[in-house]
Amino acid sequence: MDVFMDMEEIKDVIGAVLSRRFPKLHVLSINLRKADCDDGRDMIDVSVVIEVKQKHDFDPSKIPLCMSDIIDELSEKDAPFPVLSFIAKSELGKKKPEAA
Repeated sequence: MDVFMDMEEIKDVIGAVLSRRFPKLHVLSINLRKADCDDGRDMIDVSVVIEVKQKHDFDPSKIPLCMSDIIDELSEKDAPFPVLSFIAKSELGKKKPEAA
């Protein structure tokens, strides 16, 4: 797929799903990079920089359902397949969240 939805639209979809699945999670940045799959399909690498105030604000067991929602919503809009990574703000050191 050569043409797909705007990167800002993709960020909006991902942000909305994250807000629904993790209502107390503080998302600092959603960073996107186009990537190619070995079979030639378009993919998108998604780095989500988060800040967790309390441990129960982010339940990793909900990630598969969150991914399923994101994939469903993006596929309805003919967007590339997303591959998500969650990065804690504490792991960035001096980097800004947008640089992750």
